[in-house]
Amino acid sequence: WLKKVHPDGSRVKHPPAMEGGEKKKKGHKKKNAGVKAKKKKDKTGKVDRHNPRAFTFSGGTRSVQKRVQHTAEKLSKKERAPKTDKTPDQPPPFIVVVQGPPGVGKSTLIRSLVRHYSKQRLLSMRGPITLVSGRHRRLTIVECPQEVPAMLDLAKVADLVLLLIDA
Repeated sequence: WLKKVHPDGSRVKHPPAMEGGEKKKKGHKKKNAGVKAKKKKDKTGKVDRHNPRAFTFSGGTRSVQKRVQHTAEKLSKKERAPKTDKTPDQPPPFIVVVQGPPGVGKSTLIRSLVRHYSKQRLLSMRGPITLVSGRHRRLTIVECPQEVPAMLDLAKVADLVLLLIDA
């Protein structure tokens, strides 16, 4: 740097003149600290973490134990999920609906079917009657009432409909 004196008496600093009157440009400052500087010094490309204690477990031994157990359980569930067989042990019963006008013999037919399959007498008929007809077969016998909505509901679920007529 050159110090020059002005005509008014003040001193002014000027940078040294380069060839051709250009000013010298300032170069980049090399890093002495930080992750990049450490990588360049070691030439391995890997740097240790800044604070290794920052990534440890926080809490007592009980919370650490719970976390370890939780992660182990999650991993074991991923390995093999329990497969449950959702098919029922027995197939659903075969639904038989007996339908016809009053006095035709619907109740008599149902009583005779019960006597045939179970070797017992049916004293009162209330609701559907389920009989075991074989090792893997069940029959549910339903007497259809004379109302149209009940007939439609039973038609939706029936496997077999016996229509009795008086001839």
